[in-house]
Amino acid sequence: MIMLEERLFFPLLKRREQYSVKRDGKYYADYSRYKEEIRVDCLGRCVYCDTHENELNGPSSMALDHFRPKDHEQFTDLISDPHNLVWACSACNRAKWNYWPALGTDETMVNGEGFIDPFIEDRTTYFDVADDGEIVAVKPPAKYIIELLNLNRPTPVQRRKARLVASQLLPLLTQDIARLEMMNKLSDKEQEELRLKKLSLELTSIKLDFILK
Repeated sequence: MIMLEERLFFPLLKRREQYSVKRDGKYYADYSRYKEEIRVDCLGRCVYCDTHENELNGPSSMALDHFRPKDHEQFTDLISDPHNLVWACSACNRAKWNYWPALGTDETMVNGEGFIDPFIEDRTTYFDVADDGEIVAVKPPAKYIIELLNLNRPTPVQRRKARLVASQLLPLLTQDIARLEMMNKLSDKEQEELRLKKLSLELTSIKLDFILK
């Protein structure tokens, strides 16, 4: 697994250079047309709780979220702008609703409350993931986001913990396999152990690739 640590939680995101436009060069009024482009740019993950669509029921479990809420008059000109769209799970999308503490400013946060633009900020400087799978606030506005969106819901916590366990298991299995393969002659028991460890390594790798691809 190459550079696993950098992709396990809250990977760096980058928007494509150009989103689809109409013949006149303007964005489509129906912002749902950008669903696939935003999905790809967000790596299939909810930008808030980091749940991957493959950990749910696929893309149908996700939604386009207006980072700056479209129902506020200040942001009406951003309704169809794909640069204001992010990928979110249904739970986070509902919880975020129209909340925007920085209304009336150009900022995304005021007085420690607000949101983090995942395409501008490195979210790992705001959030940490504990060994039990819970997201921990490092600096504002992380605490606000965790509480408002209830990022430590039981099921997402279990998913994050499962990712951690799988990522920690990979190097251990690799070491054990290398140790067994270096032995001159394996007993029947050791051969079976080697076979099972290789199978476990393959299945664990497939599981992580399915989530982190």
